[in-house]
Amino acid sequence: MSSHKGSLPAFFIAPLPLLSLAFLSLAAPTQAADITILNDHPEGCHAMLSGQIVDGDTDRLRAIVPPGQTAFDRAVIHTRLCLDSPGGSFPEGLDLAAYLGETGISTHVAAQDSCLSACALAFLGGTQLGAEDGLTRNRSRSMHVTATLGFHAPQLNVPAGQFSETVVGQAFDVAIRASAEIFGSLEDLRISRDFALSFFDVAGQDFYFVDTPERARELGVTLTGTGPLPERIDHDRIRDLCTAEFPSLGPANYQDPNSGTSFVGDWIQSLPDSTRGARNWVYLSGTTAEGTLMLDACQVEWKAPHRISLRLFRDIQSDRGQWDDPQPPSARFLASQLSRQADGFGSALPALATPIGTRLDGIADPRPGVTDARVAEGTCAPIAQGYRVVGVQTFSNLRANPGFGEPVVMEVGRDRVVVPLDRSLDGAALLSEKCEEACRPADSGRLTAETISAMNSCARSNDVWWKVRTASGTTGWMSSKFLSP
Repeated sequence: MSSHKGSLPAFFIAPLPLLSLAFLSLAAPTQAADITILNDHPEGCHAMLSGQIVDGDTDRLRAIVPPGQTAFDRAVIHTRLCLDSPGGSFPEGLDLAAYLGETGISTHVAAQDSCLSACALAFLGGTQLGAEDGLTRNRSRSMHVTATLGFHAPQLNVPAGQFSETVVGQAFDVAIRASAEIFGSLEDLRISRDFALSFFDVAGQDFYFVDTPERARELGVTLTGTGPLPERIDHDRIRDLCTAEFPSLGPANYQDPNSGTSFVGDWIQSLPDSTRGARNWVYLSGTTAEGTLMLDACQVEWKAPHRISLRLFRDIQSDRGQWDDPQPPSARFLASQLSRQADGFGSALPALATPIGTRLDGIADPRPGVTDARVAEGTCAPIAQGYRVVGVQTFSNLRANPGFGEPVVMEVGRDRVVVPLDRSLDGAALLSEKCEEACRPADSGRLTAETISAMNSCARSNDVWWKVRTASGTTGWMSSKFLSP
């Protein structure tokens, strides 16, 4: 999403008169944002920025969430900052975005929280570092479906009588010109030109809200806490999902008669259910080039309540000549082909499987505290709704108390799901002094790469135990090492 100023990375803003920078802030707040380190945020945030954004907040964030993190230490890639702010200084919001992008800190707006105006600019900086032929910086910004994320143009807000209307108008014109000049650098905030145009079109006190799955997707925002998938999916929605996730599929790219490639049709085939009980379909997109038929396939795996995945397969069938009446290959042939190759992978959130135009508040999961698996990291607390038993051949033991020396209550099979009884750090048993310290970073008030690495190591060790309930209703303790969201 682009905020009027969203297209203005702080390090690219052309020099402006002092007055023009003054009005890029909303009403001047009297108190800085509150920046705190968290032990067990229910949606996996390591730190929280709340309240009005003012000058100097970037330096304050830098002091407690310092730079120097690298993509080569997996433990520090997933640092996540939650944002809950009505806005404030636009230049400071841009500075925050630049710092988050440079440092590799993800951004998230949690359930029922809101991030508006200058906060939304800061949100755009959410980044995850990676190592792929060198250091990479990828968008990493997410929001709960009950959260509010809104952008709007800078407001003209100067003390009455301090500046003439003409001078203020001139200053505003300078800022707008500077904003226009930066449209060539939208890539730095990783927002599209169309999105920026939509954002700049907002007038007055209105906001451009990220309030549908399509707007979230356009902005590259991961949605969390979504409601369950419907039990059935129609063929039109399968086609929509596949062509949205893989734009090369379908007829849209083959409208040019001089391209040498023609679109000949598309089909949807049902496949047998997977061994995990997921429904399976394949969307086929057929083209011809110089008399050769080429089929690309998008496999949709759909398992209620929450899992949907899409995989892309290229050139499923070729060298069949030009068909006058092309027909898709059989389900049996497709199943054998797809089991042997996977040229690419993509995924779709449950929210994207809803009808086009659905509002986020229409897909919110009614269960409180639902946490998406992607954000159930970086904490010793059992914050996810449920955990699968992993890392064992057949089963893990449920014990009467935390620790391997305690009596066994029952055996819980691999891939069975257990539910934490208390999804906070208070619901965990920390069995070593090392983990008592590492799992409570809020006590020190500062995050470091070493802090997060130690916390993640504890969460994957036998020093952290959670009290859980099995599907049969039996309660007991299990080591977090053998539980995965």
